[in-house]
Amino acid sequence: MPTDDPRFGCEACGALAVQVPEWSHDESLITCGGCGATLAAIRELRERLIAALEEYEDQPAKRSERDRAQEP
Repeated sequence: MPTDDPRFGCEACGALAVQVPEWSHDESLITCGGCGATLAAIRELRERLIAALEEYEDQPAKRSERDRAQEP
């Protein structure tokens, strides 16, 4: 998946569903809800999400183009 793609999907099967352990900590592994492949540790996913949000917020023109493209 390209790094500028805001989605976080499974590289093995493309599913966007994830499974998170009920009692989790930073090193708990998140797995794909489609095929069961390991996606990342919770800490890593949290860091990726924060970085993606910060990048998204720093690019208002790009955000507006994406928002307009998704409108019905």
